[in-house]
Amino acid sequence: MRLPPARRRYRTIFLSDIHLGTRACRADLVADFLHRVECERLYLVGDIVDGWRLRKVWHWDRDHDEVIRRVVAIARGGADVTYIPGNHDEMLRDWLGLELAGIRIAPE
Repeated sequence: MRLPPARRRYRTIFLSDIHLGTRACRADLVADFLHRVECERLYLVGDIVDGWRLRKVWHWDRDHDEVIRRVVAIARGGADVTYIPGNHDEMLRDWLGLELAGIRIAPE
């Protein structure tokens, strides 16, 4: 029986410009990365979700879902998760100061 690889531990991880909702998004790689790490703090720094694309034609598959699931799991596991909206996900600025599923939406 083969054991899964050990997770790498970091104090802080910064992710940006993932652009969930687009075909060009490599959500599979992001999900794989998030499965392989543990952290105390996770900062989602702008353009995680591509709201501009979601207004027109968008693409969302199982890998996109998995990125969201993993971020929520990291938050529920005790990490401090902060989402700072960028220009493509500016619609989240209406929710500044709120916490959703353990993810704090902050201006900076």
